Amino acid sequence: MTNNGINKVPSAQCSSKRPCVYSEINVRKFLFLVRMKKRVGVILHNDLSIDGRVLNELSILSSEYDIRVLCTGAKPAKPKAVTNYKIEYLSDGGIPYKFRFISNTTNSLFETFWIKQIAGFIEKHDLDLIHAHDLYMLAPSLKASEAKNIPVIIDLHENYPEAFRTYSWTRKFPLNLFVRYEFWDELERKYLGKAAGLVVLSSNFQKDLQEKYNLNEKKFAIYPNVPDLDFYKDQKMTSQKSDDVFRLFYLGVVGYSRGLHIASEAVKILRQKGYNVELHIAGKVHKNDKAYFEKEVLNEFVVHIPWIDLEHLGDHLSKMDIGISPIFKNPQHESGIANKVYQYMLFSKPILVSDCAPQEDLAKKEQCGLVHKDQEPSDFAEKVEWFINHPEKSKEMGKRGREAILDEYNTTTKGRELVKLYESILSG
Repeated sequence: MTNNGINKVPSAQCSSKRPCVYSEINVRKFLFLVRMKKRVGVILHNDLSIDGRVLNELSILSSEYDIRVLCTGAKPAKPKAVTNYKIEYLSDGGIPYKFRFISNTTNSLFETFWIKQIAGFIEKHDLDLIHAHDLYMLAPSLKASEAKNIPVIIDLHENYPEAFRTYSWTRKFPLNLFVRYEFWDELERKYLGKAAGLVVLSSNFQKDLQEKYNLNEKKFAIYPNVPDLDFYKDQKMTSQKSDDVFRLFYLGVVGYSRGLHIASEAVKILRQKGYNVELHIAGKVHKNDKAYFEKEVLNEFVVHIPWIDLEHLGDHLSKMDIGISPIFKNPQHESGIANKVYQYMLFSKPILVSDCAPQEDLAKKEQCGLVHKDQEPSDFAEKVEWFINHPEKSKEMGKRGREAILDEYNTTTKGRELVKLYESILSG
């Protein structure tokens, strides 16, 4: 067959004893050679339009590679953050699809489904590399890629085995009948070493995995949840405070292990001492945490906003005094730093964080905030009192935090680690 001459062999190379016809395989090899960019398949079991980490990574990588995305969720308009990629959506299929995910530690329905989807995706797009997100996509990606011998990078958004143990739904009947906690430990042990590369949130997480599974450090890239400066470049903190209320600000999902009851209790302590303090929370409360939130967090000095548009984050933060992250000190939270902390810093707010190693290290290294003892309201209150009584020093902390984001903790700077990992794998 011919295709504008692509499949023809020049006459000087033909032999009268051998047909001058290329096979389909040879055609694909030729097309591979002339393709300017390596083709990468991004696998995501999530709604891409709300996954800021993945969108930021796509923005970094799409200028270097030909990106194809396979993800779940409804088919929205392509997110503004990235334009140079192609995307395919898998319908969630309702309850049966959700059951596959919920029960994936006790049966192979989820894995079997995704192996088929990823294998078809590889074949359709003739991929050179798979970039799979979250631990639960590792085994399906490796198995689907095996026949084509395509390398797989696994992007670990968190310490998933530990995170899974904290999910409230896993302990509720009848869903708990389909849960086996040790499954993820076993999967890590069996498959992490087979990944061509691992993307992690912090050096702490990398060190833990290296020691635990004897992994080569050259396989790792550290990519924190840092902000995309271009996204925030037009935001200005225009509003000015018109009162003497000292406001603590928390951005993100509300859950017990996020420690907001610690902050709420600290506010009560400070109010009793005569300080005019409020706790402002902008984030969704999961239905499983609603009772906790209403009983242990909400009081007359707590202001809750279900969510704010990140396009207006700067204006909102202008009314706040410090940004907080009182998350519990545990293996899950010590895998990295939440994007909220970097966002506080970007808008010149000093930070108050719990002594989880990564965020404690950041606060001390950049001298951009204070650290409180894990789950201790009195110590939290003491640190807030310091901020109140040292406004100029607090302002200097905020300035140092912003400078650190502009200089180092952003997608441009940290994105180089991702590109470096890709280059090392694809060149090999």
